[in-house]
Amino acid sequence: MKLKYKILGLLLILGAFFVTNTVNANETNTRIKNAFKILDLTKEKLEKENDTKTKLCNENINGFDRKLYKKNNIIYKINNISEIIFDSNGNLLNMDRTSELKLDNNNNSSISFNNIKKKNIITEITKLIPDGFRLKEEQDLLDGAGTKLIFSNDTDNIENKYNVIIVSIENSTGRIITYSKIEEFNKRVLANITIQEAKNIADGYLHKNNVDANFVKIKFVIDKLKEDEKPKPIYKVIYDNEFEVWVGAKDGRVLLINGVKSLDGKSFYISETFEPENAVNLREILSILGYSTSVNYFSSSTVKAYLKGHNSYGFTFSGHGSTNSITDNSGNHVSPSDVSGKWKFVFLDACSTAANNTWSNAFQIYNNSSKMIFMGWFKTVNIKVSNKFCKNLNRYVKRNSSISFYSNIWNALNATDDYYPLRFRGDKSWNGKI
Repeated sequence: MKLKYKILGLLLILGAFFVTNTVNANETNTRIKNAFKILDLTKEKLEKENDTKTKLCNENINGFDRKLYKKNNIIYKINNISEIIFDSNGNLLNMDRTSELKLDNNNNSSISFNNIKKKNIITEITKLIPDGFRLKEEQDLLDGAGTKLIFSNDTDNIENKYNVIIVSIENSTGRIITYSKIEEFNKRVLANITIQEAKNIADGYLHKNNVDANFVKIKFVIDKLKEDEKPKPIYKVIYDNEFEVWVGAKDGRVLLINGVKSLDGKSFYISETFEPENAVNLREILSILGYSTSVNYFSSSTVKAYLKGHNSYGFTFSGHGSTNSITDNSGNHVSPSDVSGKWKFVFLDACSTAANNTWSNAFQIYNNSSKMIFMGWFKTVNIKVSNKFCKNLNRYVKRNSSISFYSNIWNALNATDDYYPLRFRGDKSWNGKI
């Protein structure tokens, strides 16, 4: 009897699963059919993919079998050239019909595309756009040959160009040519600092650098400084004369000043025991202090170019050294004469680089320098000892970056019973932050 009920229960579950999947499949089919109507796609224009991948189901759309692709996307070919992609729920993800553009050089495309026709087409396109997106911007393409529509999903009043849908229309035919979804950053944003705090940070930065500018407004955006970076939440504090200060919404760091990236601070190392680890610890310190940072393998050409860079203000090197060179002992070396400009933070984690003032003078950092720091070893130092110092200095700076950097050095030197032949030049009262 119990077995009978178990079998009956299993059949009910399977039945419910089958019904659910059938309903979902029908909904998917309906969405794709509606999209075909809006896009003016017919059976004659569509070509079946010559592919052996697994079919999602036995149903077909406009006479063609639907197929399942990686990430559950459903792909159709248009005239066996162009491509249209749906997700597994039948939502349009991407389309490229540029191969179907009219290429008549004598055609004045803007004449046939009046405002009424454009409005009707936009209304139809909106039916393809997911909930939450709205038409944000309309742009002209190629002197009236086309129209570009940008739909954004600016949740929480945050301007986010990395979660948008871009649609292009050929004006002469009214056809939708491309449809693409950019979804690099689509999560909810929680800022660690307020708008007012961001303004205070930006105002403080301008004041410290003697910049006179009048505040206009603040924009909360998702943006990035370089194309290879991930998008991040940023406050853009805008002043008159198109002057801007970008402040990170997570950590309050100044990222961009009027189109100029925040000051560079790079850590270089040679490939010997502990040196790469030291460089990583020093890079983290530079980052805490506000530099735009990276860890880099030492080569004389790379370091020489950086030491002459107009935006280079922070420099650390972990390797071999003396009073007149830093080196990897393989023919690559850099001398004090290769340094130019004024620097804010320098640590030469190499033997004897602070045995005299040659290196610190090259970086123009002296005992009475304001808001500048130079550190180096004034005699031979064991690599294990320097490694302990770098780790402990990183730990103390992370723990309390608001106190003077000299105090954090003091704490790191007294964290173990080792002897550290470290020499300091610069501002003992400064916390090192830029």
